Amino acid sequence: MELIERTGPLNLLRSKFGEVSAGEGHCVIVNGEAGIGKTSLVRAFCRERKETTPIFIGTCDALFTPRPLAPLYDIIWQLWGDEWKKEGNIEDRVSLFTQLFHRLASRNDTTIVIFEDIHWADEATLDFIKFLARRITRIHCLFILTYRDDEVHALHPLRSLLGQLAPHSFTRLQPPPLSKDAVSKMASEKGYNGEDVYAISTGNPFYVNEILASYSPGIPENIKDSILSVYHRLDEKTKRLWEILSVQPTGFELGYLEKLEPQYDTALTPCLEARILLLSEGRLFFKHELYRRTIETSLSPFLRIALHKMILQRFREDFERSGDIYRIIHHAKNANEHELVVHFAPLAARQAASLGAHVEASRLYFSAIEYFQDGEKERLAGFYEAYAYECFLTNRIEEAIVYQTRASQIWKEKG
Repeated sequence: MELIERTGPLNLLRSKFGEVSAGEGHCVIVNGEAGIGKTSLVRAFCRERKETTPIFIGTCDALFTPRPLAPLYDIIWQLWGDEWKKEGNIEDRVSLFTQLFHRLASRNDTTIVIFEDIHWADEATLDFIKFLARRITRIHCLFILTYRDDEVHALHPLRSLLGQLAPHSFTRLQPPPLSKDAVSKMASEKGYNGEDVYAISTGNPFYVNEILASYSPGIPENIKDSILSVYHRLDEKTKRLWEILSVQPTGFELGYLEKLEPQYDTALTPCLEARILLLSEGRLFFKHELYRRTIETSLSPFLRIALHKMILQRFREDFERSGDIYRIIHHAKNANEHELVVHFAPLAARQAASLGAHVEASRLYFSAIEYFQDGEKERLAGFYEAYAYECFLTNRIEEAIVYQTRASQIWKEKG
């Protein structure tokens, strides 16, 4: 797969490899959120070197109980094969670390050692990373480590490890998201709207590619699986926080959250550190709209309705005082509070029309019509006429005629 907008990061890896070949070893730490392209970047770099350079790759697994020294044993097998069991006491951690270090140091060529996904590493593996990284300048080795920074909170042991490395011996490399121009170009090649794809993916390459591969109103299954795997590993309080935020397309104020969940801060802090959630102007948002949509659609219909009802009951008066009528309509629709929609949608429509937003006004009047149940027919006729007028202003003449005719029929019935 072609890498897009990765020339800078690739050149940095090439540069560091050149320095290692000419002098001393170095660590490169590649970090970023899931799907940002860490593995793709490292693989592209390795493809350039595979014919001339020994490359050893170890992987940490997302197991409930991590396999001790898993990436280390991966590399030992690649270095020694079946001979590794003869190399002394493998149960002695210090001896094992030393043997591997001397084996790498004794090579005449420059080597590349890669540990992937060290956010899942066990304590022993982190010890080895520290051991090798602190001695890396003594051997001709480029030591590449990858991790997801959205999995590494403030108290994660990896934070402590990185803080103990000598600054001159390692380089951080964080692949950036794709630009809006790049996403638009990729989308237009498939005949899709780049603005929409960028809006929900914010340039995450994995999300962009999955959306374009199965473009539809829904969320691709691979993306759902990726997001829900994170969600299901959360504690109950953090899950509750995500559920509340998932039904808030425009974000949720910290003040409101504090009233709703007084102990929210214990769940919120790790999410902000991992940048899964963002705080802007006092409101909390999911970094990716895909996260919000995935969590929202994964909730049972009864839970979704209950969340919308709860927010309406607690904050309807606050929304009214602040003139946030659209939020009342949003929650009322999803809570099956039909009369509230019928009451507030025309108010919002008149507000939109006064600002010249006639398409939005027509949608709001149509919401009032759609949710109208039993009531005075004259009231419904008023909605028909208002909707027809907004359709007329937005050049939907046939629709305007249809609804003006319906209004006329009601007036005739009423004499």
